[in-house]
Amino acid sequence: MGLRINFHKTKIGVVGVERNIVELYSYILHFSLMNISFTYLVLPVGGNTSRCSFWEPVISKIKIKTICIER
Repeated sequence: MGLRINFHKTKIGVVGVERNIVELYSYILHFSLMNISFTYLVLPVGGNTSRCSFWEPVISKIKIKTICIER
């Protein structure tokens, strides 16, 4: 049996590639297109790393983990 790709959940998104090429690949692979403004491992993809607000989710998670460890 093995693992299978769930095409209803799978999305494709590419940075720096023309939109029509991404649309073509998504059509061929039967994937949905995703917006470029998304988060991965709590960080916004394409965000400005020099802004404090970019790092706020990471800092919050570290604070929560630290509090749990101290207890």
